[in-house]
Amino acid sequence: MRLQLIVGLAILTCVGCAHTVQYKLTNADQWQGATIDKTLRVETFHDTTSPVQQATFVKDKYTYRTNYRAGYQNREIAVGVTRMVVKHLQASKLFNKVIDASSNQPADYDLSATISEYYGQARVNKGAEDTELTGAALLGLAGALVTICATSGQTTEIQASVNLQGITLRPASSTDVVWHGSVNISTNFTAHFSEADAPRVFFHPDVCLKTAVTELIRQMAAAIQTNTVSAVPSPPAAQK
Repeated sequence: MRLQLIVGLAILTCVGCAHTVQYKLTNADQWQGATIDKTLRVETFHDTTSPVQQATFVKDKYTYRTNYRAGYQNREIAVGVTRMVVKHLQASKLFNKVIDASSNQPADYDLSATISEYYGQARVNKGAEDTELTGAALLGLAGALVTICATSGQTTEIQASVNLQGITLRPASSTDVVWHGSVNISTNFTAHFSEADAPRVFFHPDVCLKTAVTELIRQMAAAIQTNTVSAVPSPPAAQK
């Protein structure tokens, strides 16, 4: 009876809890070069992904949890991903100012992109999860502590991938393109079985997004530097 109660409470806790795309930023995420004294506007990214609709699926007798689309706020990712990209760019200090598409402030550059993939899945370690849940249900806190120790070595398999296509940086005042590219980040690793918990599955693509934005910043900075250097007029020839 207590086991059923705990399971019911867990379900109620998860229902209605929408995931927001996010990851932690620190001083280590600041751009190490000089700040560009310009304002960048980030347009809301287009979403061309094939959204996963099922929270779980079964393959080769294993159950996998996914970052199914209904688990996100408003059942969409474009706004959340763009918001996090803006936050990351602001924290990087690559540009003097970074704004989003809703801002009426003038900008020097516009950044746009398409999200073609934003996916995460984790294999459920049913034995470890059942052991931990049963211990908590039958023996309370003490049982939970015992089973946590007993399952500390249990693992799971995590896969996640983020693909940003058609990334385009252009001057706001023209149709010229400063940089056009794509960034594709994927991961496949073994982790503690708790990383397959329903809420945790959504964070794995977010981690890939952080790596993708870090790479985007690097490539964008290099492109702007190259264009700036090439735009500097050559000194006049020495008079003979």
